Amino acid sequence: MVYPDRGKCQKRKRDSNVPLQVVDCTPLQLWAWENDMGLIEQGVIFKYLGFLTRIMQVKPKRDVTEALLSFWDPTNNVFRFSNFEMTPTLEEITGFTGFGLMLHHQRLIAPRGISINKFFQHLSICKVMEKSLDKGWISLQILYDRYGREDGFKKFGKTLNNNGSFETWKEHRRFTFMVAFLGTMVFPRRGGKINIILIGVVNALIEKKNYTIVPMILVDIYRALTVCQKGKLFFEGCNILLQLWIVEHLYRPAMEARFIQDRSDYITSHAKRVEKYKCPEGVNAWVGHFRSLTEDKINWNYPWFPWGVQPYVPLRVLRQLGRRQVLLITEDMKDFVFEVGPEVPLPKGLAQKIWDGETHPEYFNWLEQQPRLQVRPKRSVKEPLDHEAGMKIKIESVMREYLAENQELRVNLELARATLTQQQAEFEEERAKATQRETLLRGQVDLATIKRAQVAELAILIRERGRLREEIESVSTQESRAREIMASRDQQIRGWNQTCNSLRSKVRRLADRTAQMGLDYQEMNHEQFLAEVA
Repeated sequence: MVYPDRGKCQKRKRDSNVPLQVVDCTPLQLWAWENDMGLIEQGVIFKYLGFLTRIMQVKPKRDVTEALLSFWDPTNNVFRFSNFEMTPTLEEITGFTGFGLMLHHQRLIAPRGISINKFFQHLSICKVMEKSLDKGWISLQILYDRYGREDGFKKFGKTLNNNGSFETWKEHRRFTFMVAFLGTMVFPRRGGKINIILIGVVNALIEKKNYTIVPMILVDIYRALTVCQKGKLFFEGCNILLQLWIVEHLYRPAMEARFIQDRSDYITSHAKRVEKYKCPEGVNAWVGHFRSLTEDKINWNYPWFPWGVQPYVPLRVLRQLGRRQVLLITEDMKDFVFEVGPEVPLPKGLAQKIWDGETHPEYFNWLEQQPRLQVRPKRSVKEPLDHEAGMKIKIESVMREYLAENQELRVNLELARATLTQQQAEFEEERAKATQRETLLRGQVDLATIKRAQVAELAILIRERGRLREEIESVSTQESRAREIMASRDQQIRGWNQTCNSLRSKVRRLADRTAQMGLDYQEMNHEQFLAEVA
């Protein structure tokens, strides 16, 4: 088994009488969505879907599904081959998902209609003007834009009811991914339409315990086989699980009746398990291979076959299905029951019979008497009986190819637009950062200019301060000199005062003596007076 090119649909080969369309690739949006989620989110999804999401890694083979339609009996829901019949069972499909141990303890999820308001409420999306919702479906792109992209929370936060919480958005993201996955890979509709009733299915898986969607998957496969066998052109069932189911039965290894109970990933390991099986190529090759099959070439039991068998017979309760109850050929089902377990070892002979596929001696005679299978309508035959019908079919074939290529181009265009939008957003973000850096640089330049001006002003102030200091020192020096001069003058004045006082004393004495001498002169002669004065 070769893994597909992610998101790249293979061009369908027109090598068969049945121009069937199937899910032939995993949408690129779904790949990106799953890869963007971390291991914790993927683990939460695994809790509800098991290994079912691994079908995204399987390369679909349209020719297998297309060839099987020629062998489908819609009356009895079985594939009828040369001398045996087969059909997918609940146990086999459940084994692929990893929930085989719990199958008989789980309840069926019955899909119910859902209103548009409930649809938006479960996805926590504000109302979107989308005409497709009135028809009961929505596109993958709308869901991916809001919850698949990494920037979905930032870009659509105002239109989502997440209370501004990123963790709440991640919780809704997981829920929406499950809806998108089931709607595109498990319950597909033509044109990539996702049925909105899957909202209720996912909600039941999460909110209720011990519920399973495996019966829904099996019913959709049965229904798709029936309507496509009648001429419908799109397989509205999980063609990948149908492909895994038939190839597992076609490859017959050595006896391996282990009847184990485990929870292994049998989808991812499928490629390695059947790597020695050479698959035919093309619808005609597959049809020829199916016609050559006999019961001894079939691997009747999977390695993960459950411990024991408890058959279920819906024919006994047809009234529960809204049908008229009829008489049954088989009344006692005890012959079909056996249990295997650690306390009940499986006899080797019984294991070999189970592995080889035991049949009743009259089974082959009974099978030959069954009505022949219906042939698909001639409108799908590539080689018609007349030229006009041939031209009509060729035109329809070209139109189908054109519409398929147009749809692929539209998807690529949407992806290119989304990529362009994302790149534009990144460019705007980078431009905002550049503007911010430019503003910071300008601010740094302004700060440097201001700093230089302040440094120059500070230098001027320092020089002015030096000049003032010098003037102050000069004034101080002058003041000191003035003080010294004043002190000297004071000293001189005191000297002068002393001299004046001395002179005054002398004058006073002189005056006193003069007065005395004047008095004495009257009694002296002139010579005595002069001598006295001298």
